Amino acid sequence: MNKKLLMLVLLCFFVFISCSSEKKRWENAESENNIAAYEVYLKQYPEGKYADNANARIEELIWQSTLEDNSINGHEAYLKQYPEGKYADSAKVKLKEMYYRAAESENTISAYEEFLKKHSDSEFADDARSRLNILKKELSKWEQAQRVDTIRAYWQFIVKNPQSQYVENANAKISEYEANKRRRDTLDKSKKEKIRAEKVEPLIAALRGNSNTTARDEEAKVDPLTAARRKISNNTIRYEAAKELGDIGDKRAVEPLIVALRDEYDRVQKEAAIALGKLGDKRAVMPLIVAMDLEEELKRGKDKRWFFLRYAARSLGQIGDNRAVEALIVLLKMDKNGESFISNEKHIDSVAAIALGNIGDERAVEPLIASLKDDRQHRWECRCDAAEALGKIKNPKSVESLIFTALENTYYKVRDKSRTLLLQMEDPRAVEVYIDIVKNSDSSEMRIKAAKILKDSKDPRAVKVQALVLNIIEEETYITELTLYDGYDRPAVRVLKNIDGKEVAKKQRMYNEYNGLQIDSEITFDLITGKIIHATEYEFGKPKNPMWLCLDKKGNIIKKSGKPVLVKLFDAKQRYEHENVYNGAFIRGGISNYFPCNNCAEKTGIKNCRYVW
Repeated sequence: MNKKLLMLVLLCFFVFISCSSEKKRWENAESENNIAAYEVYLKQYPEGKYADNANARIEELIWQSTLEDNSINGHEAYLKQYPEGKYADSAKVKLKEMYYRAAESENTISAYEEFLKKHSDSEFADDARSRLNILKKELSKWEQAQRVDTIRAYWQFIVKNPQSQYVENANAKISEYEANKRRRDTLDKSKKEKIRAEKVEPLIAALRGNSNTTARDEEAKVDPLTAARRKISNNTIRYEAAKELGDIGDKRAVEPLIVALRDEYDRVQKEAAIALGKLGDKRAVMPLIVAMDLEEELKRGKDKRWFFLRYAARSLGQIGDNRAVEALIVLLKMDKNGESFISNEKHIDSVAAIALGNIGDERAVEPLIASLKDDRQHRWECRCDAAEALGKIKNPKSVESLIFTALENTYYKVRDKSRTLLLQMEDPRAVEVYIDIVKNSDSSEMRIKAAKILKDSKDPRAVKVQALVLNIIEEETYITELTLYDGYDRPAVRVLKNIDGKEVAKKQRMYNEYNGLQIDSEITFDLITGKIIHATEYEFGKPKNPMWLCLDKKGNIIKKSGKPVLVKLFDAKQRYEHENVYNGAFIRGGISNYFPCNNCAEKTGIKNCRYVW
């Protein structure tokens, strides 16, 4: 009996000791509260009193880690370990959303099809089907553009699908085709140059009159009418030969063209002079001066070779040799009986002034100043060209004479030309001119340039007008738009520059394939990032979705969350000035200056919106 009692006491003691040890291990695991601690407890007490609690805590910790990781792999691992776990339903819901977001991020047909194959009953299934349909339509349009495979087809795709994943591919194809076109043009140019070079010797022969006409010349001896016709024909051949030799630009033609300066036909002489100017060879300088024969021209009175003198003077300026200075000065300044020796109608004096400016010789300064101060109104064009020439030579006396002309109450075109040149020079001696410009000039462009010069000037006279200067800079600073025309005389590209002259955006137009004057679309590009900002579609020449781009006071694109800010069309109180750029009688471009908008910030709700475009 005593033995049994002793065994019972010992058993109770060991049970007490064991329970006390398990409890201590559990308390340690709870204190550490990590998966490793709970796993140590379970390894030691797999059927222990706290085993269920330990397993529950491990599952909870794994779930918390899964939420923090927030990945598909993490949620899949949880479900694999606890397929019927406490958080299994939440994990399945979250996993379906994550599968959809992954497909959305990839944004491809295969990604959405894979998602729908596995999760067709998901709450995101309808969104996935909608995106899948959009992508299939985009793919169909892209395949159509690829089948057509033209620059126009790719442009139209970009306009109609500006957010498509294939836009980059379309831009790449456009760039590739344009690069190929440039290569073809270069090759064509090389071929043309080779062909033209091969024509040089025959053209020289034609210029010298060495064509094979012996039989016809014999016939002409008995037929005076045929002889007259033959002479006219030969004159035309020599004239055309001289013209084409100048266009080709081969130095082999220099000597034959020099000889042609003494040709019996005056049009051949003229074309030879023009061609020598294009060739720019210094061997032609003295022959041109001799051919001008200025002493003989003085004796002829009004019966002068105005055309030849004009083109010879221009060619001397193009060649740029100092030996021509004295002859050009004679053309510029010589009078006879108080009347201008130079023909006002033919503007030979202007041509001489331009040529002297190109040569840049100091000997021309005094004659050019005299010409600039000649206030006879009929000579205003020559005075403008003389001012331009003085601006190129940049002699101290040149600046003084330009200042005098810019301040004097002379013909407005001459005055404005002098002011423009002084603004380009930014010469500190012209402070009075700059002050007069900011106070009295009607040109916003001139006022702003003068104001910027005066702002940085330390001259006391400039300091006195600082308030006016700062006001002009604030109120009249402008951004510039350059319009470029295509080969069909249509505005094709508009490039926007900020107030510092940096290109920030451009708009490129596409015209209707069947009605070449009707706009189909216009794409706005961010030239800083190279990305498309907006695509405007047109219907019957009118925009369907017009938007304006907002710009800050520096003329830079305003962005929110990295995206350019666009606003709907409204009545903007924004003044602008436009000037066309001509090539002969044809418009080849345009320049528009946009001034700060008075109601843009109010209308757009964007405080720093200073311009819209």
